[in-house]
Amino acid sequence: MRSGDVPRATAIQEAPSALDAKLIGNKVLPSENFINSQYDIMKEIVEAKVSQCREFHDVLKNAPPKAVFVESTYDDFWGSGLNIAGTKHTNKTACRPGKNMLGDIITKTAWVTPRASDAKKLRQCRKNRAPQKDDVSSSESD
Repeated sequence: MRSGDVPRATAIQEAPSALDAKLIGNKVLPSENFINSQYDIMKEIVEAKVSQCREFHDVLKNAPPKAVFVESTYDDFWGSGLNIAGTKHTNKTACRPGKNMLGDIITKTAWVTPRASDAKKLRQCRKNRAPQKDDVSSSESD
């Protein structure tokens, strides 16, 4: 628990529903330490995802540079601060209300090539994912 708010953490654990837990969680103030390290934590998470999942890596690698914006109407730090229509139809060089820090991390991470030691993890990602509607049976493709 990063915030040190034990009563709210306990209330979240005992919440009767996910919505109740979310509403309680919205009242928890992040610690100064977390605020100072949140970008690095998210960067580490995204880098792990890229190194573990070939599809995610390939989609990012093929995206145009500086084109990743995270749609988030209610999150001005991680997202664009705009709804999906606003995110899609606002000029990429125009001022946006959000900082789009997750989009920044994703854009920078897209050009990182996974280490050779991660090749096995990348292959496993495809095998372990849920079947998609337009997939050919996984036994045929492996």
